[in-house]
Amino acid sequence: MKYKKENLLKLLRLIEEISNFHGNDWFKEELANKLKDTSLIDEENSLSVESFLRLQRKIFRTKALEFYKNIEDDSLRVELTKDFQEMLWYKVLNQIDRQYLFTYYQIENMINFFITKTLAHEKIKNNPDKYVVEFNNNFIVRPYNYFFSKSGEPLKVIKISSIYAKMVFWAIETTNKSWLLDKNRKFHFDSVVQIRNMKSHRNSHGDNAFILATIENIKRGDDSNYSFLVAILSRIKNTL
Repeated sequence: MKYKKENLLKLLRLIEEISNFHGNDWFKEELANKLKDTSLIDEENSLSVESFLRLQRKIFRTKALEFYKNIEDDSLRVELTKDFQEMLWYKVLNQIDRQYLFTYYQIENMINFFITKTLAHEKIKNNPDKYVVEFNNNFIVRPYNYFFSKSGEPLKVIKISSIYAKMVFWAIETTNKSWLLDKNRKFHFDSVVQIRNMKSHRNSHGDNAFILATIENIKRGDDSNYSFLVAILSRIKNTL
């Protein structure tokens, strides 16, 4: 036998897990169609692990290209497409921490592009009080404090430490302040940021315990969490 039985059994379990995951009916249909292509079948009528993985990558890349097809900047579109593909891959594997990490990459890349394109530093400097959002009494974000050094020098976009400061500028500039303040949306955005920070080893052990519990809850949940993530990406994408 060309492929070891134990490897084929692992493959079958993975296919079963993916097929039974809520919202993956499309996957079962795609798999059934692709199996008609003999290039996926070896001489002993066994689906190879390599072929299966290539099939998945191809499907996810197609979806990513479609999602970001209207992004005009070539460099940005390439990076976003890669990260969207990775996000889908880890979603299917139910590896939430990696899925949310690649979601964060897309959000940050798009917001950074928007900040640069719209001359954010100049606008914030000319009217710092315009760009302020109070999420609650204990969390008021003033982008000026993050976009400029203590001496008043503008910081490079990649040096701006707060994703919330960036999002506040974007939200006000695009009249999305109310959208950003939505309670459910804020929860999902917070989860993305917290999981990213945990992956970057920037959170305390106490914070990590809370985030790990959040990840486990998401793993056991339905696709509504993913829908919120895609909605956030779509909202930002459509303003570029």
